Amino acid sequence: MQTKAILRFLCGLFLVLLISGAALAQESYPKYDKATEVKIKGEVQELKVHHTEAGDNTHLIVKAGDQLYEVCLCPAEFLKSMEVTFAAGDKVEITGSKAKLNGADVILAREIVRGDNTLVIRDKEGAPVWTWMMKKG
Repeated sequence: MQTKAILRFLCGLFLVLLISGAALAQESYPKYDKATEVKIKGEVQELKVHHTEAGDNTHLIVKAGDQLYEVCLCPAEFLKSMEVTFAAGDKVEITGSKAKLNGADVILAREIVRGDNTLVIRDKEGAPVWTWMMKKG
């Protein structure tokens, strides 16, 4: 009987450690770093929506020259509230910070220019401008 209790305890402990390890393996969302700021001009290849516990985040795959960049924009709800959409073929100029997200190279967009329109996603210091949405709810 005591052996079964020990075995149950060890199995439970193993599950807790397994779940904790998986949670630690996921990186937190990177912070904007002005020191790594870049500008790229290119063409949108694809729009991606990443589903997370915090909500849906919009990313663009942009081809600049012969290189593809994954560009992290903002919560999908923010783009919707601003009535902004992106599509494959859109010509864009993006100012953003190079970062790593879950081990992959990405650009955290601060500003996107498309034609005569400029969408500001983060202020000059890199702070998100969509935080007003979070305060409303």
